[in-house]
Amino acid sequence: MLDLGLTSRVTLMLNSALTFVDTPGDDPWGGTAATGLEFALGSDRTTGPDPLTLDLAFEGQLLQSQDATWRLQAKLMVPLLEGVSLPISATWSSRSEALEEAHVLGRLGLAVDTARLLCALERG
Repeated sequence: MLDLGLTSRVTLMLNSALTFVDTPGDDPWGGTAATGLEFALGSDRTTGPDPLTLDLAFEGQLLQSQDATWRLQAKLMVPLLEGVSLPISATWSSRSEALEEAHVLGRLGLAVDTARLLCALERG
């Protein structure tokens, strides 16, 4: 894995894997490659304790006995409190079974960094 800060506001992530399975009936070989870009939007602390971030990610998978599969995801992290963010994401895939839903999947959740949240509570 490579995690490289291109600028103070942009981070590039690269990852790849090679798969070899020695089990009858399974795909004997294949590979996966993924990349992502993270953008910090606005200046620090203008939208709360953390900057608003936009993540763009791409994953491609090639297995010997299947067509290539790719997934593209966009995720917006909205900071609410220090250590608490609201992630909003949408994922597109070349194969609907890769999402286990329809062709486009949207998610809304809550992300909590407990270490940062506890430090913020201790500071008062």
